[in-house]
Amino acid sequence: VREALEGCDEPPAGVLLVSPNYYGVCADVSEVARACHHGQQVPLLVDEAHGSHFAFHERFPPSSLESGADLVVQSTHKTLGAMTQASMLHVKGERVSSDSICTSLQVLQSSSPSYILMSSLDAARAQASMASDYCDGEPGSEQKFSRVVEDSLGAKEEINRIPGLQVLGGRGVDPLRLTVCVAQLGHNGFDVSSILEERHGIVPELANEKCVVFILTLSTTLQDLEQLTRALRDVASSSRRAQSGRDACSSEDSSGLASVFDSPQVLSPREAFFSNQRRVDIGNAVGQISAETVCPYPPGIPILCPGERITRDALEFLQTFKSSGGYVTGCSDATLSSILIVVNR
Repeated sequence: VREALEGCDEPPAGVLLVSPNYYGVCADVSEVARACHHGQQVPLLVDEAHGSHFAFHERFPPSSLESGADLVVQSTHKTLGAMTQASMLHVKGERVSSDSICTSLQVLQSSSPSYILMSSLDAARAQASMASDYCDGEPGSEQKFSRVVEDSLGAKEEINRIPGLQVLGGRGVDPLRLTVCVAQLGHNGFDVSSILEERHGIVPELANEKCVVFILTLSTTLQDLEQLTRALRDVASSSRRAQSGRDACSSEDSSGLASVFDSPQVLSPREAFFSNQRRVDIGNAVGQISAETVCPYPPGIPILCPGERITRDALEFLQTFKSSGGYVTGCSDATLSSILIVVNR
């Protein structure tokens, strides 16, 4: 980040960082903040969608606000108890104008906000505050983050002892994110996810080529983790283990989406949306301009957006992802055998 900022002719409007990622791996937000704020005073914006619980226990990674970020958005519904869609935006300091944020919200948000969602945010905040070890009041120990953290660490140790399985860990990994790498089982993560659901009634939060991911919360009990451990042991014992001498699970390559695709932006999304379009076989799409979004899910990061040139690398990745058992959203043909392209450009 420091090198990128030093290479800019003019200070950028801001730096956007995603931390933690879907797998619980956190960036060094404090170092990024120092790089942003040194000299140029560039605001740091952090998408902390999966880290809304960080401020409530010392065993969690430091929150982005604590680490020096100027603007932080959290999906409170992901790891705390708020209803789906309920999120929070936090502002710290003067680098980002609160007046500008209020003006933008007036332009973008509904004039009829849901008081049900806002009430759930307040309830989730209260529950998390009471569950923090910094609070001496009720509820009891069963509703404390410390209890969930200890149960999680114990489960991770047990799962790591299962031959063929490895839990993503190390410094900067959320203790309540359970990422289990299955690359040595002879199954991919999609296969393991299906087996867990069909045999044991357990639905992972996410699956990819290498991993299955589970999110633990205040509602997760020790019995839940024991059931999950038994289910993973059953899957491993009935699987053909692949021989692999390398580390199957690392924070640098846990996502299956590590590649960066250079899909040149030819048209704006608006221009592509209102253009003349036609459907072509996916095998004939290389070099064409996409008229729709193509997005592997989860995690929901688009590989192609309207107006972008379709590259061979992007298509090969999408086809591999789909054939491995992944879901592709956004496109009108869910089978990914065809795609809408822009014509007459």
